[in-house]
Amino acid sequence: MAKKIKNTDFNKHIIELFNILSDSIRKNGYDKIKKELMRVTASCKDPFLKSLELNIVKYSAEEYNVSVDDILNSYKRGDVADAKRQCYYFFNKYLPMSEYKIAIYFKRSTSQINATLNMFKNLNDEHSVDRNIKIKNTNIENKIKLLIKNNK
Repeated sequence: MAKKIKNTDFNKHIIELFNILSDSIRKNGYDKIKKELMRVTASCKDPFLKSLELNIVKYSAEEYNVSVDDILNSYKRGDVADAKRQCYYFFNKYLPMSEYKIAIYFKRSTSQINATLNMFKNLNDEHSVDRNIKIKNTNIENKIKLLIKNNK
């Protein structure tokens, strides 16, 4: 015979969480909620790495004069897409995240992440990457390096 679970605060929180999740699934659909939950779990857990993760997005947004929300949630082209590509590159370079986790985080396919990372491998090649992208890349990286240096 199964034990009856006491109605503790912990159990109340679990029930409340389940109810919120159920309501969200009804309102937004299972696939959308699943993608968002996967994105949350793809994020770094270590406090410094989490801060670095958020600052990479922030620095990219500032450099391209776009919003952080657009980088994380939109499918816009132009500067938003370029800022997002910088994030892919720096997430791969500075965070312990696989291409798969980066793809989940930004709601993209791994092939899109891989193509971007291959483009950035040729960053020093004179003709492979737009000069403006190189300048912005350097500016973002300098901010990241300063943040890392100040945190040691």
